[in-house]
Amino acid sequence: MKNKILIVEHDREIAAAIEEVLISEDYEVAHAHAAAMDSLCQEIESADLVLLELLLPDGDGLEILRVLKVRCPALPVVMITGADDVKQAVECMKAGAEDCLRKPLAQHDLVTTVKYALSRGHMTKRASGIQPFEDEEKRIIENALEATSWCVNEAAQKLKIGRATIYRKIERYGLIRPAALPERANRAARRSQ
Repeated sequence: MKNKILIVEHDREIAAAIEEVLISEDYEVAHAHAAAMDSLCQEIESADLVLLELLLPDGDGLEILRVLKVRCPALPVVMITGADDVKQAVECMKAGAEDCLRKPLAQHDLVTTVKYALSRGHMTKRASGIQPFEDEEKRIIENALEATSWCVNEAAQKLKIGRATIYRKIERYGLIRPAALPERANRAARRSQ
């Protein structure tokens, strides 16, 4: 069975060039051109590795990396960046990225990094038994809800997940709005009044 690699890159030409290299190495490739977690979730479920652009026009790759590492801690993620910023690369590695590749991507570097990240990902999955980190996910959702005074729409936007997803997570983890906080409608609706 071929390893499936998800490419999250807004530049379609770069994504096509990466895909060509990976297909020539006998990998299966999927694309996601949007940063919204809801649209990524379906592809992530079956991916063995994610190549994630750091600066997406509709989202922050570093934040997406953090969410991915909570949802799928054993999934290897390799960041792609156009900047030569060592501080940014270190931040990505601290957040759980396997590596950080700089554009323009050299074919050899891409292939070597993908092979290494996949081998580490397979070892991590075997060692951890693929146990989900639900406590960490619950903590992140609680923090986002508290930071937005339990405005669910804003918390969902902050986490880059859909409203339906955050409502499911609130129900799943039995999260309850503190009694001291009044029931609130969408802040945007309040501001327009």
